[in-house]
Amino acid sequence: MPLLSALDIIQTIPSIYDRFSLPPNLREHMFRVTNIAQVVCDHWTGEKLEKENIIAASLLHDIGNIVKMDLDSPAGLAIIGKEVARVEYWKDVKARTIAKYGTNDHLVTAKMIEELNVDPRIREIIDLHVFSRNEEIVFS
Repeated sequence: MPLLSALDIIQTIPSIYDRFSLPPNLREHMFRVTNIAQVVCDHWTGEKLEKENIIAASLLHDIGNIVKMDLDSPAGLAIIGKEVARVEYWKDVKARTIAKYGTNDHLVTAKMIEELNVDPRIREIIDLHVFSRNEEIVFS
């Protein structure tokens, strides 16, 4: 598989999400994070940023999160919203994802990113977990 650049990811993200059977709420979350990343990049006045790589990383940063979704609790079901009617389907997707990639959401994301053959710089941005370390980053 050819190396996926930031532009490739940005242009094909719906098919990437389809490939891994991501639920709509997870897709929406990553789109929201991407919107925030874009605003930050657009208003950044410091050192030049790798905007396309940051956008691509934000589109992929939680791609493996279905493995940590609690699809048996009321709170978990509330998170999937309208998809609650298809909860058995999403439980099956979760089970297949766990069987293939494991249960650790960060490792699952890393394996999916590797399977896609994502540009190493984008992988590095995701591996730094910058999207989950906001308080640490802000207060350092």
